[in-house]
Amino acid sequence: MSGLNQSGEHADGSSHLEVLSGWKDVANYLGKGVRTVQRYERQLGLPVRRPSSKAKGLVLATKGELDQWVLSCKVAEPLEKVRKHAIDVDLQVRELQQRVVRMKQLCDEAVRLRAEWRASRDKFYHNIQLVIPALNGQIQSDAKSPQKVSLRVVRTRTGLSKTG
Repeated sequence: MSGLNQSGEHADGSSHLEVLSGWKDVANYLGKGVRTVQRYERQLGLPVRRPSSKAKGLVLATKGELDQWVLSCKVAEPLEKVRKHAIDVDLQVRELQQRVVRMKQLCDEAVRLRAEWRASRDKFYHNIQLVIPALNGQIQSDAKSPQKVSLRVVRTRTGLSKTG
């Protein structure tokens, strides 16, 4: 904000009734951007007037009213809301990072378990292949009919199946 001393008066002693017209002039006087000043009007009640017969975007403000608004404005409340929101966002980001780490751990564990399952399945298939000749001999000696009975294990995509 330009031209004010700590007591709220202009350093050069000029009148507080000087009128600013337009968002650009108000923004320059407050040392802010046009969009920031427009947001101040919406959210913080910046004192500007809109002449009813003029264009929709035209605003008027007096330096005195703007100076008083700046001195009395509770800027701490909006800043506290921003800080609280930033803290909430930080917590959400940390939680998301933890969940991503856990997801990676679960994916690694799934890969490990899948490999263990495949190894166990292959070992089981191998052991079955070792037992089949003995079972075929037992079945043939127990069979009362002269036909040959054979047991065969076939490896399928989903596991093992028995035929025969």
